[in-house]
Amino acid sequence: MQVKAYVDGGCLRNGQPDAFGYGSMRVIGRVDQTIRWEFPTVKTNNVAEYHALISALEFIDLAIQHCAWEGEILVMMDSKLVINQIKGVDEVKADHLKPLVAQARTLLGTLLASGVDIELRRISGNDMKKMLGH
Repeated sequence: MQVKAYVDGGCLRNGQPDAFGYGSMRVIGRVDQTIRWEFPTVKTNNVAEYHALISALEFIDLAIQHCAWEGEILVMMDSKLVINQIKGVDEVKADHLKPLVAQARTLLGTLLASGVDIELRRISGNDMKKMLGH
């Protein structure tokens, strides 16, 4: 069975001192579940996107261990930057993103090494809005 995870992050008042990050993931498989996170110390959209992806990969890892997920897991995001940096298509130039990229790659690598069939794929912002409702 294919499990689809739609993952998105953002930041209210992006780049401002009082900014507030958030993330969402909708998992569709045996169940249809939406999870939301708050990242109160996150101040930019890009950092929020990475925190959402990392949180999603941690959730997927736990779900595989405890719920016996099987089959392909498709993680979809609308952030071209995040997808391309994780896949190594684009260079990570911003120093503050490098630890987040490393953490996401490590989590993804751990899942792949344990035999999980997982893929990251980019979708349009409009498709993400339809799936997450925002």
